[in-house]
Amino acid sequence: KFNLICVDLYVGDNYPEKFESEEFVKNLKKTLSKNGILLVNRLYYGKKRAIAEKFLKLLQKNFSEVKEVYPSVAENVVYIAQ
Repeated sequence: KFNLICVDLYVGDNYPEKFESEEFVKNLKKTLSKNGILLVNRLYYGKKRAIAEKFLKLLQKNFSEVKEVYPSVAENVVYIAQ
């Protein structure tokens, strides 16, 4: 079990589909320690925004607490799940 898992899986500006699944999110949750934190970096501009928001809903379905952080210098969002 891990206290912190950071997910940044982009290949260029593409996020591999196999890491968008509920199975992947559930496996991340299983790998976290009881009070562990999951950080997920997602691009958040243009068409990528809707995809990131869909992923947010998947995290919210599987984690009791999910926060969103929008870095001021990038077009990204970082989801923090516990």
